[in-house]
Amino acid sequence: DKYGINVLRKDEIALCVTNLNLGLWKLVQLGAILAETQVNCPAGFTNIDKKIACNINIAAVVAATSAATSFFASSAFLCTGRANPDAECTTVLAATFEQLATFPASENQIALFCPKNAYEETIVRGGVPVYAAAARLRRLANDANASRDSRGLQDAEGPEGIPIGPTDPVELVFCTWEIAQTLWFISRAGPLIEIATTRCPADKSSHAACSELINEILTMFFNAAKFIAAATTNCIDGMNVAAGCSLGTLNFISAITGSGSVISALADGVCSDLGPRRKAATEEQVNRKINKINLVRSKTLRRLLREKKISGGAVAEASKLIAEAEKSPATVQKFFHGLQTDRAHVHALALSHLRSLKSSPLTEAERLEMMAKVHELGSMFSNTTSVEFLTLH
Repeated sequence: DKYGINVLRKDEIALCVTNLNLGLWKLVQLGAILAETQVNCPAGFTNIDKKIACNINIAAVVAATSAATSFFASSAFLCTGRANPDAECTTVLAATFEQLATFPASENQIALFCPKNAYEETIVRGGVPVYAAAARLRRLANDANASRDSRGLQDAEGPEGIPIGPTDPVELVFCTWEIAQTLWFISRAGPLIEIATTRCPADKSSHAACSELINEILTMFFNAAKFIAAATTNCIDGMNVAAGCSLGTLNFISAITGSGSVISALADGVCSDLGPRRKAATEEQVNRKINKINLVRSKTLRRLLREKKISGGAVAEASKLIAEAEKSPATVQKFFHGLQTDRAHVHALALSHLRSLKSSPLTEAERLEMMAKVHELGSMFSNTTSVEFLTLH
């Protein structure tokens, strides 16, 4: 708004919380995948299913690492509420690598599960169909469970015919992070939708910014759906081939929408002209401080006028200051325009001073220090015709 207050700050905080949690769960996912990779890849030299599973694991390692990097990098600007062009670019680039790795992962998931989904059913226990191909996959899933699997599917259900959960520790970890990430991806969609209402339709901002948000929202729902399918596959002591096929398909679709999001972000210039954008981000931070100070000043003057604690000529002066604040917000550009000199010479000095300003009323010592800085700048450029500065006390 006109005082530089971010009206979408609550959504940024919500995204900060969800991104940090998703980043942590991506690290848990990475550890589980690495453990599974140690089993699948060596066996892939002699078994085609293990070879496909190894391909999935390798791609998933890259995807999980990139996703964690993206989520943690986003906290640098979402959690602080300050523009950070470098962190924004890092977030998008990491997400790009995530999508590039998701495509081969999803394609191998489809190759592993979908053909087996058409196989003839052989056993139905507890209302859950078990396929011959699924039994074969299960026997190959973990050498540590070979003795149990050699007994057939006797332990795939409880004593009353109800399917039981996985007993292997790695599978338990898989089941846990799949359920957790499903919940967090659904939670993340809410603030994204609210932010989208301010950027879409595209006439409110650039077409790329609107497209980025729409694709990101779609990706959140596809991610939640694919992890539900993954949990259906991994959270039972057995193999649901149909759910595995759905997982691969949904993963492929989420890679398409995710790619649309990062392409839109790059088209919107998230990694372009970083130098000027860093400078603009610094000035934006300073502008917010200045305008918050003006907001405090205006509120104080209004209260004093309302309580009739200002009289005489001070009333007109107070009203003038309030009107100026209402008319247009103060900016760093106005400050340098008042100095009427090349701002490059005083940029570092002025910003260093302005960053130290507080939104609370200045003490007398702080006011004197501020005025001393102004006079110092004035003496450095004695040929200037005027030095106008905001009344901050």
